[in-house]
Amino acid sequence: MKILTLNFILFYLVHYSSSIWAQNSDLSEPVPGNSPEMSGKHMGNMSAPVGNQVVQTMIFSGNSSLGKQVTISFPEVPKLTTSQAILCSNDVALITEIKLWMPDHGHGSAPIESSEMENQSECIIISNLIFLMPGQWDINISFFDGDKIAIALVIPADTKTFKAKTKMGMRMQLVFSDTPSKNVHQAKLCTDQVAQLIDAQLWMPAHGHGSVPTTLSPIDSYCTEIDDIEFIMGGSWEIRVTFTSGDSGVFNVEI
Repeated sequence: MKILTLNFILFYLVHYSSSIWAQNSDLSEPVPGNSPEMSGKHMGNMSAPVGNQVVQTMIFSGNSSLGKQVTISFPEVPKLTTSQAILCSNDVALITEIKLWMPDHGHGSAPIESSEMENQSECIIISNLIFLMPGQWDINISFFDGDKIAIALVIPADTKTFKAKTKMGMRMQLVFSDTPSKNVHQAKLCTDQVAQLIDAQLWMPAHGHGSVPTTLSPIDSYCTEIDDIEFIMGGSWEIRVTFTSGDSGVFNVEI
């Protein structure tokens, strides 16, 4: 069982009270379909005082064709850097698969991981959510009896996230700690397949030079933290990445 941070525990407490409110409300919720609208319903933002803090959640909910209800709650508005959420359902024990899918582009992402929540039999934590690019994403949920549900959400673009493909077609996402500049020195690289990053070099093609070596810290089988990024001058930079498989790719960043 993963150790939850204090903020995520607070988020769960608000989510659970919000989930009870949702189940007792008279909101009608559509059955998921192929509409470009959300498959399921965005129930809006919820907030509640926990101690001296006010914790916000954003809840998405929907019913399957066989009447199963699922709610997915995020601790913030879902965005490219969002990686964790809480999924609740009366039939959570029947779930066999949870995966991300981008219908407009016909591809998915890295496998989603799930873990049980202590003393809560109807909710699980879903993690390793890697939204590789902005746009509409479906969270597809399959059940043991063949029932399915797709809960859709729109991930907005931002100025901190860059995407690219390797020479072998693996999708990559690079998320900086802030909009890239001379003062930003950290980023996280994630892939849609298991891959070990072994090198990340900065290169300025217009001037024919690089920068100081970066430092790599693996996070898990899909993501690596890159530190000591030094954009020593303004202009067009390449971040050239190499993996143990021999695959490689390039991110283009403007400073």
